[in-house]
Amino acid sequence: MKTQQYHVLQSRYLEVGKKALMKTGVPEEHADIEMKSLLESDLRGVFTHGIFRLPRYI
Repeated sequence: MKTQQYHVLQSRYLEVGKKALMKTGVPEEHADIEMKSLLESDLRGVFTHGIFRLPRYI
């Protein structure tokens, strides 16, 4: 089975994640830091610690 790949602009990745975190009460500054950390993990190929974690954090 072939794995599908999706491409998302980094700015959109950060924007969507920040909005989701902020809706749960996370301050914007903290949401920004968290999303940049998740993005960095994904960019390094450590997908288990990237955006994959966002639903759990929320």
